[in-house]
Amino acid sequence: MQFWYHPDGDFACGVAVQKFVLESLSDRHFSERELTQQATEKCGYRPDKGMKLGRVGDIIEAEGVHVTRQSNNSLADIEQKLKDGEKVIVGINQG
Repeated sequence: MQFWYHPDGDFACGVAVQKFVLESLSDRHFSERELTQQATEKCGYRPDKGMKLGRVGDIIEAEGVHVTRQSNNSLADIEQKLKDGEKVIVGINQG
């Protein structure tokens, strides 16, 4: 698995990061096209707008992986989760 991945669309980062997590948890390859279709049909993804932060993780859950969503975590919180072997997706407000 590579560590740099450029999403297929300008607003596809929510799909791409979930693809990365799923592939890091398994030996399986996931097609961004198929995940984008799934996200469009079931997760509120829009190619012209992207995916709402609260829906990031829905694709992972659809694959049977438990997801915990938290907000306002510190860098120390994130560091501890990574030390514990957890996968972390971080959303940053660009405003």
